[in-house]
Parts: sequence; C-alpha cells; structure tokens
Amino acid sequence: MSLIYQIPRNALWWLLIAQAAVILPHLNHLPIWLLLVWSLAVGWRVQMVRGAWGGPNRWLKALCAIGCVVALIISYGRLFALEPLVALLTVAFVLKLLELNRQRDVLLVLLLGFFVTATQLLFTSSLFAFIYAIFCCWLLITALMALHMASRSHSLWDSFGKSGGYMLQALPLAILLFFVMPRIGSLWSVPMAQGQGKTGFSKVMAPGNIRQLNKDFSPAFRVTFNGPTRPQNRDLYWRGMVLSDYDGRSWQLPIAARSERYYYNVLEKSGGPPWLREIGAYSGQRQSPVYDYRVMLEPHRQPWLFALPTAIPISADINSTNNYNLLRSKPVNQRLLYQVRSFPGFARQAAGLSRAEWQINTRIPKSFNPKTQALAQEWAGQYSQEQLIAQLLGLFNQSFSYSLDSIAAP
Repeated sequence: MSLIYQIPRNALWWLLIAQAAVILPHLNHLPIWLLLVWSLAVGWRVQMVRGAWGGPNRWLKALCAIGCVVALIISYGRLFALEPLVALLTVAFVLKLLELNRQRDVLLVLLLGFFVTATQLLFTSSLFAFIYAIFCCWLLITALMALHMASRSHSLWDSFGKSGGYMLQALPLAILLFFVMPRIGSLWSVPMAQGQGKTGFSKVMAPGNIRQLNKDFSPAFRVTFNGPTRPQNRDLYWRGMVLSDYDGRSWQLPIAARSERYYYNVLEKSGGPPWLREIGAYSGQRQSPVYDYRVMLEPHRQPWLFALPTAIPISADINSTNNYNLLRSKPVNQRLLYQVRSFPGFARQAAGLSRAEWQINTRIPKSFNPKTQALAQEWAGQYSQEQLIAQLLGLFNQSFSYSLDSIAAP
C-alpha cells in the first residue's frame, strides 16, 4: 500500500476554509452537482487524515475526472466557453484534494485557488467583489503559511496573523505598481491584415471596404433576467446604436448623435425622448410581458449600451434616445453593470416618423447607387407605401445573404 501524505491539520483546515470561500461567489453559475463533488472530496480527505480511509486508486480518480468533464458538457451544452471553463478549473481545484501525495501537490492546490479567485472578477467588477477576492487570497496565503509553520506553531490563528502582516507589507508595492505599470492589451491579441474586419461594435459600417470578416468569439455582454419570465430565444434581439445616416458609401450615426456628450446633455435636460413619458401609461396596462434584467457589459470604448427593444434604464447615468437606444454619459472603458426594463409590446411611433426623422432616413446622395434609385422610383409608381415596404423586405430576405468573405448579391 502506498504512503499517504499527511498534510498538517492546521494547513488542512485553512485549505478547506479557503476552498469554500473561493467557490462561494461562483454558486450562481456552477452546476449544483459540483458542490456535491466538493463535499465528497472534502469528506474523503478528512477521513484520510484521520487514518480511517485510504487514498483512491488511479482508476477511481480517472473515472471521477472523466465523469466531471462529461457532466460539465451536459450541464452547459459545450465546454469551450467562459462559464464551463471556469467550472472545469474549479473541478481541478476540488478533485486535487484526493491526491495530495506530496507537499508540492498542496502547493499546486493553493496555486489553483489563486486562479479560481481571479475568475471571480470575470463576472463582476464591483468594489465588494475586489475586496472579497483579496480576502480569499488572504485565506490561501494563510493555508500556505500553516503548511510551512507546522513544526513551529500549533495555534490555528498564528498563520492567519502572519499572512495578514505580509499582505500589509506588500500593499505599498502593489499601489505603486498599479500606477506605474503601463496598461497593455491582451498578450494574445495580434494585428489584423489590411482589408480585414472583425465582428464587433463600430460607429461606421462600410461593407465595401472589408474583403474578409473575422469572427470574434469574446463575450460582448452577459444578461441575468430577474424572475422566472424571460423572452424566447427568437426574441433576443439586442439593440445597440442605430446607423441611419447614409452617405452613399457608409452608414453612420445621425449628425446630432455624433457628439455623444452633447446629445446626452440634451436628453438629460429635456427629460428624455417623448416616448419615454408615454410608456408610463402603457406599463400600467400590462398588455404584454415586461422584462427586468441586468447586463454586464464588456468595455467597448463607446457610450452606447445594449438592451432588448423599447428599454428604459433603471440604473443612474443612463439615458434613452429617440431611436430607442441607451446612452451613457461617458464611454464604457471598464466592465459595466446596469439594470434595464424592456416593454417589447409597446407600439413605438404609432403616429409615424417625425419630419426630421423622415428626412434622415430617406435622404440619399443623388450621385450614388443609380440602379438602386431607378428601382426605387419604379416601385414607387407601382405600389403604395405599405406594398413597397413589403416588396423591399421580400427582396432582402430572398435575394441577399451574409458572408464572412464577401457581400453576396443576386
């Protein structure tokens, strides 16, 4: 029978406390069965320390690891995404308890604990989350101190105080590095070749200038719906900015919205667009579902926010625009959490477009797109406005398609 490494009891207790603290913030997005796996791993390790049980053999450990990976794929539907990969890291953090055969195995568990602690900040960037992450690091360092102080101290709290003292000594250096170290982008990002574009969020869309479009699978935002009601997947259409000004080559924001700060100040002084006041009466009728949800938006360096159709902001420092979009007073330079209420059944602009909106959305340069203008004039003489719109939508839906390499046309 192989020897079982006996981790010092003080170090074991602090390790288990640190594990519980590190896993706690992930309860919202971890499958419930993973907590059961952690409980079984803790119970087995405690029995091993007591000498009541032996360590699991390699086949049982391999079966547990494979079973957890399969369970993760079943729980999330995929493995290569943020939440399942964080859960996979947590699985390694938990199952490693069963094979602490040497001191370096304990050090590996503690190192995994620091990584899992860092993943907490992928889901929230609040001040409380940062302070809690620092507290988790304190507990992990305490377990490390208890591991190396086993022969010199028998008190459970000696390592806790010493680790706190070391963290206070490191605080001035951490503050200095925060201000001195340059802010750099992701180390894995590479420049794209000329003529290539990337899926994302931009103020200008000029399809003819892009020969090839690269997919960007990094998350744009995450949404949590309050309560049991949430839209069907087919209704999850997220509005950002509206590019309604066309110069013959590219689509841009309307001139009034290009100076976002000025536009925001106008909206703030006027109390918002007129439809924002009309929606109050509609909300009392409850003619269709109303969705309350929170959005965790990744930084995109622009003030425009994402929301479902006909959204009003609940959070401060956010305003609604005439185009039913959400606008912030300053660019989103770091992860932003905001709360929104959407009324998908609200009859938007039932009286039609205003004169200014009509001019913006129907204005086209006369020297561009002669074939398109000739076709529009021909249809205008044949159909009413409703029939012309139906004919145009039919043309778009049947004759055009999206491509990542070029623009497909009939």
